[in-house]
Amino acid sequence: MEHGLVEVHRNGATRVAPLDFDQIRDAIALFGDSWIGSVRHAMPQIREDDVAYLVELTDDMSAAGQARDVLAYGVALRAIAIGFARLEGNALRESVIELLGPQIRRFTQRSGGAFDWTASERSTREIREAIVRRDAVQTRAALVILFDDVLPGVVDRTAARGR
Repeated sequence: MEHGLVEVHRNGATRVAPLDFDQIRDAIALFGDSWIGSVRHAMPQIREDDVAYLVELTDDMSAAGQARDVLAYGVALRAIAIGFARLEGNALRESVIELLGPQIRRFTQRSGGAFDWTASERSTREIREAIVRRDAVQTRAALVILFDDVLPGVVDRTAARGR
């Protein structure tokens, strides 16, 4: 059982907890802040093999987007954020990203039709290009767009649909 996904009542009855869109927005913002912090600290020290590893992870994001696979996109997003935290050597950031995983994964399972694949792919491409150039400022800027515009837009569209 994943934390926050099932409600247990006093009489022992259980049910799937409803989505709390404010909590989801907070989780996405914290996820983004953690990743952006790792970029700031990891980019100055990454090596060529690290760049290849991170580019491979952005390729996973792109493949998920091309397949319109929301769950695979979420997995790829989490993998690259954890990759940056590991390159930074920050176990606390890695733990925060891991803890946010179930909440974000649960949301992505319900958000399929609300996903803006064009904006997601554009963000992924910008992240990838900035990583290749080892440009921490541009990587953070691309992540800000993803976490301040693209993903909150998905939350808003999902909430409006009443899912």
